[in-house]
Amino acid sequence: MNGFQVLEQIRRNSDIPVTVLTAHRDKVDKVRGLELGADDYITKPFSHLELLARVRAVMRRTESQVPISEGPPFRAGPLYIDYASREVSVEAPPSNSRPSSTASSTTSAVMKTAC
Repeated sequence: MNGFQVLEQIRRNSDIPVTVLTAHRDKVDKVRGLELGADDYITKPFSHLELLARVRAVMRRTESQVPISEGPPFRAGPLYIDYASREVSVEAPPSNSRPSSTASSTTSAVMKTAC
């Protein structure tokens, strides 16, 4: 499953903010990612400061929106998203231990594409 397919699956179930990180610099790929529902599309190389600023910008824009938390958790390979609990993990569903990623009012999934 490539990054575009993962994005399509996420959008079928959720309006969670998604930032795509990729080495694909082609304008057609950028437009496709954004049209499939990505909130931002960042191509390599990029600095960690740019990534943080872009993720914060997406979170500011979506902060006041109520995320869709209905539906079953989403899994694509090692990516696991539980919309109801706003938890994202990259290897397995979170156990009783501390979640791998939680945001108080919204969750931003940062996804590498393998397009």
